[in-house]
Amino acid sequence: QLEASLKTDADKVIAVILVLGEIGTMTDMSKIQNIITTISSLFSHENDQIRQAAAICLGSISIGNTNFFVEKVFALVAQSEANTKYMYMSTIREIINIKPECLSQYLPNLLPLYLEQARSDQGAIVNIVSESIGKLYIVSPGQMENDLIATLRSNDLASQNAVTKSFRYSAFKNSNAKSFARVVPLLVQQT
Repeated sequence: QLEASLKTDADKVIAVILVLGEIGTMTDMSKIQNIITTISSLFSHENDQIRQAAAICLGSISIGNTNFFVEKVFALVAQSEANTKYMYMSTIREIINIKPECLSQYLPNLLPLYLEQARSDQGAIVNIVSESIGKLYIVSPGQMENDLIATLRSNDLASQNAVTKSFRYSAFKNSNAKSFARVVPLLVQQT
């Protein structure tokens, strides 16, 4: 039905997509045939609002069954073209915005993906990387700290910049000052 509704007006499509996403946060939608393909096909839609709604939807339905959806989304990021990569990164950001702790088990795969994307020549992708790393750091500082410190000490300026910016997001909503104890001296050195 979603495919058929694409031929109707954009507001209706956006509403349908967002409702599916909301329901998906509470319900396992992994049994719905071609749901990932159907939603992600909208990442190439001519209407930007539909593309954004699709990214939000895919992130939201991933919450309903992270074991099924998250690995598939990671794979799609890796194999996507530049024009859809931003949408998949937005999908992961949506998961982080809704339930960041559900990604803790995926950090060994997710952090290298983010550090690779930090080298993107697209500023929008780098911004999502910084925001996402920062928000994940709030819930999983112990799992991420060593990798982020290694990045700050590396010669990879693009990754350094993305990680440095990420701490702005984690400091904003983090009341645990101890989680920054090892990071602050490195940030001071970069000034």
